[in-house]
Amino acid sequence: QAGIWKNATSDESDKLKQENQLLRSQMQKRLNELQLLKVKVSEADLERQRAAKDLEELHTKLQWLQRINTQLENSAQMLEGYRKQATEYQERFLKERDVRRRLHEQLQQARGNIRVMCRVRPAQPGQPSITAYPLEGLLTISPAMDKRAQEFEFDHVFGPDIMQQGVYEEVSPLVHSCADGYNVCIMAYGQTGSGKTWTMEGSQENP
Repeated sequence: QAGIWKNATSDESDKLKQENQLLRSQMQKRLNELQLLKVKVSEADLERQRAAKDLEELHTKLQWLQRINTQLENSAQMLEGYRKQATEYQERFLKERDVRRRLHEQLQQARGNIRVMCRVRPAQPGQPSITAYPLEGLLTISPAMDKRAQEFEFDHVFGPDIMQQGVYEEVSPLVHSCADGYNVCIMAYGQTGSGKTWTMEGSQENP
């Protein structure tokens, strides 16, 4: 701008025009720079908004993670308590199981290590029944009117109306003893056709 006024060949009007053009050019340049700065400021503001939103989301996630961590710590404490209770219950169960086994075996020994039971099969169709059960474990057989009745005593007598379930309920304590590890033997004895296999195995519908 100072060079314009130092030029002696131009008159004042030309110098003013040149200075005006120069100032316009400089102003336009500053306007362009200002517009560019506005764009950059706008972009920076958008970036700031995105960063603030991301920061808020991160803060929300952090709070969620803190809650989850607290819940996990509480769950871990509860789980540890449950483990202690389970250990205590297991120890009590093992003790109670041992006591039950001893008492069960003592009961079986008190009832007798060897027991004889009798199961009476139903009479054949058209034949009268010759058996009677006056007392528990007592079996009376009256073969004919002119013969004296005979009495047999057993640990238990199963009448013709007793089903497989009733037989099993009577011998189930022996099954428990076998499951507890004691030696147990259950055998059926009798003549052919007396019902040994039926008593030991039953049928497919009622084993």
